[in-house]
Amino acid sequence: MPQYVKRHWYNRKPHQDRNGVEWLTIPVVTKGRFEQPIDTSKSKSHGADKHWRALELAYKRAPFFDQLAPTVKAWYERADKKKRLTMSTPSF
Repeated sequence: MPQYVKRHWYNRKPHQDRNGVEWLTIPVVTKGRFEQPIDTSKSKSHGADKHWRALELAYKRAPFFDQLAPTVKAWYERADKKKRLTMSTPSF
């Protein structure tokens, strides 16, 4: 499993809003864990409410938002209950 790198795409994703590009970031516990593998990286808090609100404000007038919003919001609610940034996959 690759090593977690701060300020990399592992915990950050851009999205477009009316002011330009905004980054949605999940805070990760890094103190004393410099060479941690990605699959052991723990989030401090996923910030799902904050992320969902940013997406809702940016896209609420987009076509099909009303139809897709409940599904996407459910993804954020499930992610908010996870402790790790990713789940390790079994090796075959």
